[in-house]
Amino acid sequence: MTARATSAPARDPHVDAMLGLGIVFVVMGHRYQPDYLFFISGTLVRVQQGLPAKLRFLGKKSKTQLLRYFQYNLFFAAVTWLLSQVGVPLGYAIPSFASKTAMLQSLRDFLVVPFLDGHQYHLHAAAWFLLQLYLVHIAFQLVVYSARRGLALAALALTVPVTLLLLRAGLADFDDWRMTGVRTSFAFLFFLLEYVLKSEQARLRPVLLHPAALVVAFALVNVLAVNFGNIRYNVVLGNIGNPRVYIPVLTTALIVAMVYQVAFHLSGWLNEGAALLRLGRATLPILLWHFSVFFAINALLFAAGLITKAQLSDRTTGSSSSRRRPGCSTSSRRSSRRWPSTGCWREGGARLRL
Repeated sequence: MTARATSAPARDPHVDAMLGLGIVFVVMGHRYQPDYLFFISGTLVRVQQGLPAKLRFLGKKSKTQLLRYFQYNLFFAAVTWLLSQVGVPLGYAIPSFASKTAMLQSLRDFLVVPFLDGHQYHLHAAAWFLLQLYLVHIAFQLVVYSARRGLALAALALTVPVTLLLLRAGLADFDDWRMTGVRTSFAFLFFLLEYVLKSEQARLRPVLLHPAALVVAFALVNVLAVNFGNIRYNVVLGNIGNPRVYIPVLTTALIVAMVYQVAFHLSGWLNEGAALLRLGRATLPILLWHFSVFFAINALLFAAGLITKAQLSDRTTGSSSSRRRPGCSTSSRRSSRRWPSTGCWREGGARLRL
């Protein structure tokens, strides 16, 4: 038996430590997960030179991200339907085969709604990141069309005001393709930020890794949070939740910078088999399956008689009195019209806790 001529490239422990911390943020409550994970993804990207290379790259991403997303989407659509048959609704887009109209709506929920919302099946809700990352890769290869020095920095300088304008528009709570545009711009900003940092690391990295940078970033985050409103946002729904849209962007960038330094130091202290680094290497499966794990735990609690059947949905995803289907008009909300299985609003349904 001959040894293989090639081997997998060595993993960067700093990246694994950042990913490990990111997945901890996911499980602890999705606080800074979206932008942080997009920031890390910018570490791994390269500019493809020329149209043929870009098309080959995007073809590969279509298989590893787009196709993978819909494979999981099909699985969770089936699981969602099966659970609905026993009275456990986990999604506002429960597949239905009751009529031709219902089947067409279910097909739209499967193929189209992921690009509008991505929360159609709650157990699959966290996978919106994979689809969003695919769109970010397309935007990156279009905007940063060559590896010429300074181009990415110029693109970042243009992306900042565009993103702020879109975030301002997102305060209107879009529920259609515009919401995807808002959060794609936000994701692209942090993705591009890390790519620029990597490109200019000889000058920028010593500054970010200086102990004083950690202290200054921590102080600024607290000053901004106290004086200019909260730093929480819900960018996965296209609304950062603060009319001063630059505050969440700035504070999030500062938090990312702090975690960047902490992860760097941790990667130097931890051995290769450390739990945090192993978490970083398993980011995608944890991201895809953690809601299912939450549900499985709740199912065990139900079997033990500790929670009711109705609480299976609420305790997995949080509850809401109503949930609007993406793409529906606000007039549907005002009239409180209810269309079973295919309607814009589902009274008493479950809603994601994000």
